[in-house]
Amino acid sequence: MQLLLSDASTALIGYAYPAMQTIKVIKERPSDSDETTQWTIYWLMIAALYLLDCTLGAMGVYDYLPLWNELKVVFMLWLMLPTFQGALWIYLQFVKPAL
Repeated sequence: MQLLLSDASTALIGYAYPAMQTIKVIKERPSDSDETTQWTIYWLMIAALYLLDCTLGAMGVYDYLPLWNELKVVFMLWLMLPTFQGALWIYLQFVKPAL
C-alpha cells in the first residue's frame, strides 16, 4: 500500500520542531510556566502515541488503518503548534484536575 507520508517524514515532523522548542524553553526558562508545561505534556503524549503505535503494529491493525501516519501527523501538529497548543489543553482539561 502506498503511503502519503513515510515513517521518516512523520518522525521528522513529530521530533524536529518540538526538540528545538524544548531546547529553547530549557535555555530561556520562561517566567510563564505554560510553555514548559506545553512541551512536557507534548513529550508524554508522544511516548503514549509510540506505545499505541507499537501495540497496533504488533496486533497487525495497520492493514485496517491505511492513513495511520497521516493521522499521527495531524495529532502531533495539533499537540505542538502554537495556534492550538493541544498538549497544554490536554494538561488543563485532564491532568491538572486529576492532580
